[in-house]
Amino acid sequence: MSSSSSAPESVRGLLARSLEAIRGAVPEQYQALCSALSGLGVQLQIDHEDFTVQAASGGLLLGDGGAPHSVRLSTTCGTIGALMNGRLELIDSVLNESIALFGSV
Repeated sequence: MSSSSSAPESVRGLLARSLEAIRGAVPEQYQALCSALSGLGVQLQIDHEDFTVQAASGGLLLGDGGAPHSVRLSTTCGTIGALMNGRLELIDSVLNESIALFGSV
């Protein structure tokens, strides 16, 4: 007997699938992301997940949270959802500290 329910997808997995979709659908924008992240490692701490995004010769790579990074962003899935649904403005999420950004670019 099979179940129709499944474990929720990880944020890292969702980001990996999203980046591949962007790469296939709008390669110019994907290359712009790669260029913007060139030389930077970005550590993402979202809820209990901790991973990095960095540009490499083959594209964007997702790695372990302990990898070297220049910038760190910390937030929650709830905050991301509120931003995407228009219930929260980016400036408000920074001011109320539901998004924390550390480092410089």
